[in-house]
Amino acid sequence: MKKYVMVSIALIVMLSMMLVACQPEPSQPSQPSQPSQPSQPSQPSEPSKPEPAGPTAEKPLELSFAYHAPPIASLTVAIMEPWADAIEEASEGRVKIIRHPGGTLVQSADAYDAVATGLCDIAQVDPEENPGRFPRQEVFRLPFLFKDAVDSGVVAYDLIEKYCVDTELQEVKFLMTLPLHSAQYLGHKNVKTIADLKGQKLRAAGKIESEAFKLLGAVPVDISTGELASALEKKTVDGTFFTWAGALAFGLHNVTKFRTQFDVWPRVFILAMNKDKWDALPDDIKMIFEEGSNAAANRMYAEAHQALEPEKRAVIKMLGDKFGWPPIIDLPVSERDKAKEITLPVWDATVDELEGKGVPAQEILDEIQQKLQEFK
Repeated sequence: MKKYVMVSIALIVMLSMMLVACQPEPSQPSQPSQPSQPSQPSQPSEPSKPEPAGPTAEKPLELSFAYHAPPIASLTVAIMEPWADAIEEASEGRVKIIRHPGGTLVQSADAYDAVATGLCDIAQVDPEENPGRFPRQEVFRLPFLFKDAVDSGVVAYDLIEKYCVDTELQEVKFLMTLPLHSAQYLGHKNVKTIADLKGQKLRAAGKIESEAFKLLGAVPVDISTGELASALEKKTVDGTFFTWAGALAFGLHNVTKFRTQFDVWPRVFILAMNKDKWDALPDDIKMIFEEGSNAAANRMYAEAHQALEPEKRAVIKMLGDKFGWPPIIDLPVSERDKAKEITLPVWDATVDELEGKGVPAQEILDEIQQKLQEFK
């Protein structure tokens, strides 16, 4: 009995020891966490300065300007360069006009398509280089209609605005006219009367001029301006009608000996801008172009151009005297009136043809003559 009691006690002790060994160790109290330092507020970044809207003097809008007039031509000196300079100055350097004179970017025959399609931004356009494309402006080419660049430039500006801007010039932005002086005779034969033109081979620029020459008894020959000096030198043609300034610019004075003041066939070029380029201009820059190319500016440039022509005649006279050439002849007023009378059928034929195409040619002609009367 005693033996069982001892065994029981031993078992109890062993179980107690096992229970104590299995008790988990008391966990150490966790250290209180240090309070986190408040995060420093991030410094605000410097606000970026917005890019200025539109062109600036540092980043100007560059516009390409193509014209076939040579750098020394009176048209360039009196109109092209001063006009471009005035636009740049008025824009305070925000517009820069890159000039390409002498057909270096675009030839004259391609100028309208070039400015219409964006090959260049601004261009000198010769309507006669595009036969049939500008029928309303054909009226401006009637022989003996205008006397000088002021008459033709100012009147043509008003009528282009009225009859052409929304019709035959709707692909471009019309800016202003570029009027040439009236044409004079330069050739190899003395011309004192219109009878002296009979039988001469004369360079003709366009259909109207060709028909007029035929009525005056001459033989029209189609030759480009660039080939004209060579043709005169080789005597492929006997003579041409050209401005005094143009004769100097293209060297025609060097290959002809006789000259006669005729005052006939003034030509009117136009200054045009690409339509998309125009539409994209900021309003304030559009205003600069409009004010620099409006009717008043158009007249100012036409008058400046016309003022150069007597000087060019004087230069040709001086050169002629130096080389012993005959003096310049002034065609008598009676002969000029006779030539106008002889070529009137060209007026009628041109008006009839244009009217048949739906062009209000007679209306345009009547307005021209009315405006010319107002000038007197």
